Amino acid sequence: MPKDVTPLKPWHIFFMIIGILTCVFFIFVFIMILAVILIKPWGINVVDTGSALINPPTESTGYDHPLLNPQQEALLQSAGINPKDVPTSITPTQQQCAINALGEKRAMDLVNGATPSITDITKAQHCF
Repeated sequence: MPKDVTPLKPWHIFFMIIGILTCVFFIFVFIMILAVILIKPWGINVVDTGSALINPPTESTGYDHPLLNPQQEALLQSAGINPKDVPTSITPTQQQCAINALGEKRAMDLVNGATPSITDITKAQHCF
């Protein structure tokens, strides 16, 4: 004798769809994290930069950049950016571009010696 098959109730279907979408979302997030670690978009080494943000490096990179303090040089180098590639003088056009990219308050904070964050680097990278 065949067993009685009960039809799915609407809330069963709803929760199945939510479960499937959740699994797809987590798989997508995992793939994106893996891609960022392996591909290194924007030329930034995310793995080294994360540890540099938690424990900021204090040692010098061996290059004395006139516009950066040793901590800023070390942070840029840990992100995969050579401090020698950062311009030693900033033109008014570059300054205005950085203000447009970062906002006037944050740009002035960086001019006054604040350490740039990864967000600052990626937002203003095209200016220099």
